[in-house]
Amino acid sequence: MGGGGSYYDRDVTPRREVRSSGYSDRADKVFRKPKAERRCDPAMKPNRRIVCPPCSGALAIALDVTSSMGGLPRILYDKMPVVAGELLRQKYLGVDPQISIAAVGDVNSDIAPIQVADFSSPRELDSWLKRMLLERGGGGTGQESYEFAAYAYAEICDLNAAPQKVFIITGDEDYYDVLEESKLRQHFGGNPLAAFAPTVFDKLKSQFSGNVFHIHRKHRGRKEEKILRRWQNILGESRVIMLPEDMAIADVVLGILALATGGRTLSQYCAEMKNRDQTAERIAEVEKSLSVLGPFKKKAKTGGTTATSDGPPDDKSAKTNPTKNTKNKPYQI
Repeated sequence: MGGGGSYYDRDVTPRREVRSSGYSDRADKVFRKPKAERRCDPAMKPNRRIVCPPCSGALAIALDVTSSMGGLPRILYDKMPVVAGELLRQKYLGVDPQISIAAVGDVNSDIAPIQVADFSSPRELDSWLKRMLLERGGGGTGQESYEFAAYAYAEICDLNAAPQKVFIITGDEDYYDVLEESKLRQHFGGNPLAAFAPTVFDKLKSQFSGNVFHIHRKHRGRKEEKILRRWQNILGESRVIMLPEDMAIADVVLGILALATGGRTLSQYCAEMKNRDQTAERIAEVEKSLSVLGPFKKKAKTGGTTATSDGPPDDKSAKTNPTKNTKNKPYQI
């Protein structure tokens, strides 16, 4: 599958070092923290302003790190060199992208339910990943606080210096409809008012020029159909991508970037997967998952530089506010 090469300080983990669980001993060691360190690293608390420096493009990846996600966060750690390497090699977000990693849990039960890293170069990602607490908690309600991760990137991030922007959130459960005022103040500080999830996701979509995607890991319970429908309603059917298997996470993330920026067609991206020695089976399953993506505008050359559109057109299937009676509602951003 290739490696980080000159773009990352370590190479992708060889397959021979991967356990039956899908990740390596090295990934497990990085995230295994003693009890005394099981807290939110101060550098990743979302109670600060996060400014993306001038760059060609910004990528934010919010990872559900609750127990039902299994080894997926560790698998992504093993595969991060190939994500960074291909992102830079193929210039999916231009020549000098910045990346922010976040961890998501449940604000009602977890120690560190919202952890947000600064935007940094791909080579600096490991320093942030090592700070992350994989709490493996969750509230057991069939919901996690994805809407709080959306709030973080919609409200505390300044992305004005990035012409291209993509937000990806992984998960397997539903989001909560309301962000309670007390929880917002607890994690973000200040005096924010309570908010509705649809309003928060709408602002997130505006912040990222419409390029907001959910990579969905199949839920093991009976609520799978309802959960998928809820994500499709709030983001749009063409922005919800099924993860065919955990080991395909890097290919799916890179595929979203390749297509969302208008730089590749699906068939071109599949050819790139083949060039990095992916199996025909993996290529077929990733192609099927990415086939739901809607149309994206192509890049246009303007005066020697590469300009992009403001993102994909709004998906008509997205229901921006499912609440019928909004009169005199107290919740707002």
